[in-house]
Amino acid sequence: MVDFRQYIQPIEITRSDLITKFGGNETIKNNNEEIHLDFYLRTMDPDNELERRKLNFTLICYPEQKTLTINEKNLMFDNGILHFLLIVRHLNDGRQLIASLEVDKQLNFIFDTTDLSALEDIMNNLEDLASSNPKQAVELITGVADRLNQMSDNNPSENTNEAETKTMNDRMASMRSKMLTSMNTVFNSVDDPNTVDKALKASATVTANSDQMPLNNQEKGADIIEKVGTKVKDMNSTDDETVTNLATSLLNVGGNVLQAASRTVSKDKENNPDAVIENLESDMKVTENEETDTKVLYAPTQFYDACDECETLPEDRWEEFRHKLAEEKKTIIEGRERASNIAKRSSDGLFTVGDTLVNRSSINETKTIESKTMTMTFTKASPDGKSSLSVGDTNIRLPDLSDLNFGSDSSEVFTKILESKNNPFASTHGNTSVQGSVVTIILSGPDGSEMSVKNTTKPISIRLTRPIDKQPQYQQYDLQGKSFQYHKVNLPEKQMTLSVYLSPNSSSMDTYAVFVSFGVNETALEPPTESKFDLLFIIPNQTVLESTIDIYSDDEHELRHTIFMPPSVHLGNGTYIFGVKLLDTNMTKNLTEHNSGYTINMYVSKCQYWDEKRFIWSSDGCEVGSLTTLKSTECLCTHLTTFGSDFFIPPNKIDFTTVFKKFKTLHENAAVFSTVIGIFSLYILAAIWARRKDKLDLIKWTATPLIDNLPIDTYHYLLTVHTGFGKESGTTSNISFVISGESSDSGMRKLTDGKIKEFSAGSIRNYVMSVESPLGPLLYLRVWHDNSGVKERASWFLNMINVLDLQTGEKSYFICNDWLAVEKGDGLVDRIIPLASSKELKNFSHLFTESVKKKLSDAHLWFSVFSRPVRSNFTRLQRISCCISLLFCTMISNAMFYRQDTQTMTNKSGVLLKIGPLEFTLTQVLISFFGTLVVLPINIII
Repeated sequence: MVDFRQYIQPIEITRSDLITKFGGNETIKNNNEEIHLDFYLRTMDPDNELERRKLNFTLICYPEQKTLTINEKNLMFDNGILHFLLIVRHLNDGRQLIASLEVDKQLNFIFDTTDLSALEDIMNNLEDLASSNPKQAVELITGVADRLNQMSDNNPSENTNEAETKTMNDRMASMRSKMLTSMNTVFNSVDDPNTVDKALKASATVTANSDQMPLNNQEKGADIIEKVGTKVKDMNSTDDETVTNLATSLLNVGGNVLQAASRTVSKDKENNPDAVIENLESDMKVTENEETDTKVLYAPTQFYDACDECETLPEDRWEEFRHKLAEEKKTIIEGRERASNIAKRSSDGLFTVGDTLVNRSSINETKTIESKTMTMTFTKASPDGKSSLSVGDTNIRLPDLSDLNFGSDSSEVFTKILESKNNPFASTHGNTSVQGSVVTIILSGPDGSEMSVKNTTKPISIRLTRPIDKQPQYQQYDLQGKSFQYHKVNLPEKQMTLSVYLSPNSSSMDTYAVFVSFGVNETALEPPTESKFDLLFIIPNQTVLESTIDIYSDDEHELRHTIFMPPSVHLGNGTYIFGVKLLDTNMTKNLTEHNSGYTINMYVSKCQYWDEKRFIWSSDGCEVGSLTTLKSTECLCTHLTTFGSDFFIPPNKIDFTTVFKKFKTLHENAAVFSTVIGIFSLYILAAIWARRKDKLDLIKWTATPLIDNLPIDTYHYLLTVHTGFGKESGTTSNISFVISGESSDSGMRKLTDGKIKEFSAGSIRNYVMSVESPLGPLLYLRVWHDNSGVKERASWFLNMINVLDLQTGEKSYFICNDWLAVEKGDGLVDRIIPLASSKELKNFSHLFTESVKKKLSDAHLWFSVFSRPVRSNFTRLQRISCCISLLFCTMISNAMFYRQDTQTMTNKSGVLLKIGPLEFTLTQVLISFFGTLVVLPINIII
């Protein structure tokens, strides 16, 4: 905060007849970066204009509230209006003028990297300061780190390119590295709890930006967490509140470090070297060896096409590229291993503080501390198999102590649970497949030693909540009478669990039979029938809840209406078709006339734990529990470690065999059928129209001779006439012209071939003009018409006329862009158009207009059907066919994701943007993106 004092002084006004326009648009300008004031040019002495240099100007600026908020990016006048006070005084006779102005706008000042250089200079002596004066070093680091965070936040990436952003982040990362080194030095020498807490808060500020926390910085952050964890453990005389505050501050540092580790491993998910090599090897150049009758693989075809002038052979470049990818893979694996170790060390340091807290607790007391991205819960209570623990969004139930089989007779057991919203663990082979939070559970004795829990008699129940944007979305369908409604889904892995939620919409008494058919070959798989099926389920299931006690009241209805298919129930990975049919359990309904609406949702779940020795996510000893719902996954595991869950929502699969079978009951899908038939009918009519227009275009495409050409003329020019696109731009009036050159002119000529008289809007016509001898370099063109056209066809908007010398190839351009009309423009029907200069041809307005015209008339698929330029091999009929293909492909892709966002819009969760009555959610954006990806390839091929 900077204090600006308001200077007020009495001013005696002798005369006030100085002329000023203070505050006018030309006097003061605000371009959102600077305020420009220009008083001199607009203030003068009316008695003697030449004496203006004897005027003295004093400008005073002050805010309404006397304070301004300043940071590196903005000077914010958000606490009051900025006042300008201008005093103009004549130096000869003392006449004065006082004028004031209020500015209620934000002034922005662009961030300057010289400020960063100044901060870098401070880093040079930071380590010495940390050793000699730790408290002062903590204050300095806090200020510098806070300044770095402000600079990063106020330097948005849209204002800089990728290289500049990377350079900036590297410089700031280097500075954070020095500060973390100094913070480690500070923690070596300070033991005072208050100073340790301040140092932890400073460390949290240093580690706040994940983009500037590479692995080296993360390891230094983990050092701090381990060091402070041990230090807090030894603070025996410190009160409980102070220790809790220290634990909270340390959790903030841990959250930042784990978030940085998570960001590190997530950067290489989409750049998997193995996938790149596999993709390239699928396109290998193959030749036959006739002598040995074998195939010889050389290199992917792109290595033969990409570089014709390279000095090395394609095979050598391919081997070099493979070696490069192998090095990248090695770097990625090392990074993932380091990130995993960083997360393990950070968790151990946090659990050390947890031991201190739980040792200070009474029996059965539970303590919880939270940060923005992490939650940690501790309790001193032996598991009894009945009570559960909640940490963040996760619920955990441990079996009885006798069922844990950890080989200890200790009566005192400490339970420590750490939940992180960020996943810092990624398998070293392949991409990580865990979404949402990860949870680490540890049982330890009073001395903090970890108890080994393996092969428990009863499983440990862990319920992991799905993020809102990852929760499956509802789909609604109607079921008529005794007919089937089919749904197809693909199960990618045998270890995964498939769940199908099916609930009636209107009548809660409706009962459904769900027949399931399974097959590995999707194309050969037939939908199930009442006589031929692989699995059968009845919904609702009246027995699913009889033996369970861990039921949330909100989940009871959902679980009764869920088909739960773990690996022990389903038939392996492959394609499943679910056939839903309405049942009449009490024989009182006429099913032929009864219609039922239902909601269905299909999703796949998988429980995994982090294998610290192999650096992979594994499902050994873990399975998905029967209490899994749309909002959470229940994991049942026989050991303790770090857990996570994987889940995804498969798109609706369209079975074209069943689609065509439904044509037998067209009355049940009259709206869809009518829409398809209507579109096909419109296409047939449009195709007939387009074919006729294509034939006319061929005629218009031809360059025809002017009607007044003489047989004895031997020199020829090609005239290209461009008519404007606007309404009523075309004409049927008789047009004449004269082209003048340095040698001679063409004489008065008629602009027609005697066959086609009309120049329609947007048309491009070509004519051959013959003259007796060359006209020389062309100078100007005179063009006019007799205004004889009927009504709106009398006037003409001429865009331009291009003249090509067919003997020399020289082109001349005559740009008009004006009306030849009595009732429009300037009323002239006769214009002289000079030869366009190079500057005119490169003028932005001309280039922009021509570019837009070309893109709309030729490049835009839909618009070009009607405005297609005649000189194009892409016919109107072909364009309409592409349009209909795109329309039907889009309809099919939309069907794949039909009603996928019903739940999101119902509970109003996940709304990204709201404009009036329109709401856009993340689900809708993703559906649009995936729908485009589905449609794009086939239409590019077409």
